[in-house]
Amino acid sequence: MIGKKRRIGDILMELGHITAAQLGEAVAEQKQAGEDAPLIGDILKERGLVTDKELDEAFLISLGDILESPDTDRFVKQLARLSASFVKTGGAGLSKEALLAILNRIDYLKNRIERLQESQITLRRMRQNPLIEQQLVENEEQVAETARKIQMLYEDLKAHGMPDVNGGLTGIH
Repeated sequence: MIGKKRRIGDILMELGHITAAQLGEAVAEQKQAGEDAPLIGDILKERGLVTDKELDEAFLISLGDILESPDTDRFVKQLARLSASFVKTGGAGLSKEALLAILNRIDYLKNRIERLQESQITLRRMRQNPLIEQQLVENEEQVAETARKIQMLYEDLKAHGMPDVNGGLTGIH
């Protein structure tokens, strides 16, 4: 799990690069754009409110939050270190905010799998009930689907120049 979750916009505001009003306007634009909305950093950059260097600075702070949190999964910390290295070396391809979004999504999905697996153990002890059997099947389908989503995120990372991290689903049972 990722501990403190400061958003890029909030970090940019804390650093004094944007105002609360500017962030509010960018968030409103993002919400209005719907599902295919650009990332906040991209909106702010397009408006000329932040530079690439300022976005990198905010992104590295966000990655630092991930790395410093005792609640962060070892695997997610490894991805955060890779992402920070990618930014510091001026890696091309995937935007920094997109990398952070992928890290957050992987963390969420891994936690979801862990919860489902814990539920499976409990439900297996109560197998006599037909409703329990049905729940077991649904949970197994959710675990498989969530694992598939994590694998897709790994493929996205690799397609955008990030190195393969332990071959995909390492650490997920």
